[in-house]
Amino acid sequence: MIIGRRGLLIATGCLLVSRQVRASDDQIALYWTVSPPGRQSAVLFGYDRVAAAVTPEIINDGISLVDGCQRVVLDMPGNIKFPTVDLDRDRIKPILQVVAPRTAERLRKLLAASAVASLADKLSGIEAMILLAGEGRHNADITAGGTIVDHARAKQKPIDQLLSEPDVQSAWQPPDLATLNGGIGDEGISYLLDLRDRFGPIGGYLEQLYRQRRAQEIERFTFDMKRHGVISSSQFHQSDRLRNLAFERAFDLMTKQADEQRFILFPLGVLTGASGILAALKAKGATVVPRA
Repeated sequence: MIIGRRGLLIATGCLLVSRQVRASDDQIALYWTVSPPGRQSAVLFGYDRVAAAVTPEIINDGISLVDGCQRVVLDMPGNIKFPTVDLDRDRIKPILQVVAPRTAERLRKLLAASAVASLADKLSGIEAMILLAGEGRHNADITAGGTIVDHARAKQKPIDQLLSEPDVQSAWQPPDLATLNGGIGDEGISYLLDLRDRFGPIGGYLEQLYRQRRAQEIERFTFDMKRHGVISSSQFHQSDRLRNLAFERAFDLMTKQADEQRFILFPLGVLTGASGILAALKAKGATVVPRA
């Protein structure tokens, strides 16, 4: 089994009055206006790897906001390459032999109708977890965030980035897949199967929440998944270090450098939650208002 960068790391402001941009409440937003004391406001956009084809309204709002700003700021380069990591399936115990018989029966039924049906009896715990957590998402080779940035380039907006490729590469932690795989058992797999029974395919449900701009619900849902041992990208890089570094540089841009309106992109999970960048900005005295 080979897992590439997309399977592990989902890699990753302007004040504009527009009839196309809807006001949002505290629970429904992907765009936030951030106003440091005495400085120009910025808009922070929480992106995810969601297909452009299913997010036209989100893209339209982003384009409207970008058009009213002087500069776009990316969290990190979009073409960073990480080493692929390999787990020898022949040297591990298949997940169907690890979980309880009832869980194995439920999982086998799901796998029989999937694209990996022929590999069901050899599937690792990591593969099963990734399959369950991502099931139902639309192909996202062209993403909403990428489309918005492409529009900014076409408009010849200056584009900066907070983190360099060396910044991100230095935070990479080569995962011990064998150890991770050995920690996956009945509890994690049955938890994901129960989620699927409640909400349908999990990846599709999270994509639906994103399309509905329910950022806080996404944060709660994914936090609970992590609490139950579901693999996340934070296990493959020093996520706290990267988040803190990106926050420091973003705050510096908004408070100390040229007074321009900026549109700043961050992964949605980095913005929300008690330890997210939005909370950190509030703690520094900035006013944070849901925008769209």
